[in-house]
Amino acid sequence: MHQWGPRDLADETGEALAWWEGAGRPELFDFGLTVTADGHRVWLGDPSAAWPVPTA
Repeated sequence: MHQWGPRDLADETGEALAWWEGAGRPELFDFGLTVTADGHRVWLGDPSAAWPVPTA
């Protein structure tokens, strides 16, 4: 396989798949997004355990 560009998307996809499987294969609606004036935060199952969305 060949990759080029600023990101190795195949590698990132493999890492994301491994994370998803390690998290017990959560369903789409197990994820949430909270948007406030302070920024965006994503969460899985529990909004109090949210993590910030990186900005560009």
